[in-house]
Parts: sequence; C-alpha cells; structure tokens
Amino acid sequence: MRALRVLPKSPWLPAAAVRTTAGNTGNTGDRETFFAHQAVLAAHSPFFKSQLRKADTNNMDGIALHGVEPDTFRVLLRFMYTDTLPGDDEES
Repeated sequence: MRALRVLPKSPWLPAAAVRTTAGNTGNTGDRETFFAHQAVLAAHSPFFKSQLRKADTNNMDGIALHGVEPDTFRVLLRFMYTDTLPGDDEES
C-alpha cells in the first residue's frame, strides 16, 4: 500500500484542511486533520466542491466532516489521488 505524503505548499495548487471526527457531536471519537489539494477534492466530489466554495467565501480554515472515521476518509482520499482501493494491488 502506498502512503499518502504531506503536500508541499504551493500557490498554484492550494491545499484544503479536512478535519474528520468519528463522533456525531464533534466532541467524541477520533479526530484527524488531512490536507488535500482543493482541485482534487472538487474534481471528485460535488460535496467538497460546494464546501470549498463556502469555505472560500466565509474565510473558513477548512472543512469539518462529523461522523466520519479517519480511516474511512483516508481510503477515500487514497482513491481520489490514485484511483485504487485497499486490496487492488493484491493478486487474485
């Protein structure tokens, strides 16, 4: 499995902070912050495209996803960047 690397800061490909919380209230469960290129998030998801527009308009510092396990978002992010899922690299 390939590891996702920390994104270098770039004015041409701005990154967005996506914060996941496992609990529905945001006060419980695991929390983790992921950084991903805004263009990648927006290209793969109408939800993220909409959230990034709101964040830009409201000067927010990121997107919060409540009720999403960090491991689940890690798999989604891997798919967005590599078009692979865990187990895809295993031979049948």
